Amino acid sequence: EPEKGEEPAAEPASCPVGQLQGGDVDVIKAKARDTMYQWKDRNPSKAERDYFKKMMTDSFKAKYEELRAQASKARTTVDTSQYDKTQKLGLEIKGGHQPMPRPDHVELPDDYKEPLGVIDMDTLKKYSYKNPGRRYLISVYGNVFDVSDRPDKYGPEGPYTSLTGADITWGLFAGVDQEAYVNRCYDLFKAKDMGKDKIAGVCSWLAWYWTEYGDPVGQLDLYLRERELPAPPLEEVEEACVVM
Repeated sequence: EPEKGEEPAAEPASCPVGQLQGGDVDVIKAKARDTMYQWKDRNPSKAERDYFKKMMTDSFKAKYEELRAQASKARTTVDTSQYDKTQKLGLEIKGGHQPMPRPDHVELPDDYKEPLGVIDMDTLKKYSYKNPGRRYLISVYGNVFDVSDRPDKYGPEGPYTSLTGADITWGLFAGVDQEAYVNRCYDLFKAKDMGKDKIAGVCSWLAWYWTEYGDPVGQLDLYLRERELPAPPLEEVEEACVVM
């Protein structure tokens, strides 16, 4: 969490990969290709999937944390003016994820950041913007984050109410932040065989949420058995956060 008086990194207006230097992105892409080649044309095991997702997420997290440290040292937010230059890598979610100043004096719920363990979709939905306890959660690739410290975004008056208390993975993958794209869980690894591998892009978002909101407070049960989920409907995917 940001220290008192520290301005956190601004929420990216497009894919958070846009914040990184081209060379850094190339290194991460090379890691992904080398790993994926080892299980080309077959369904990777759960251990292989977990390793790949952790490797990608940790790589992006390290870079975002460097940016946060640089921003803190300069006493400013991360410059977002470079997004246009990396737009071909960027996730231009329709109408959403714009930088917003962090509000002062947020009254946090008593159970803020309390661990929840493994939860199902019905439990996640209880933490929507309608939750009278004002605890707001979001799931990114099965990792549940407590975003209660941003009621300006995820509370009743915020712009992202349709994302609160929901799994937003498919919207990040598809490049659309509309309500119709939440709570739709697919085996994203099956997309590789269809020629639309964007898992690294989703991992870049996962790393950004991790950096911005701290460790996940729970896991969404469906992603613990991702191999059993159906293949994604790639006709809905837009040319957005293509990292690979």
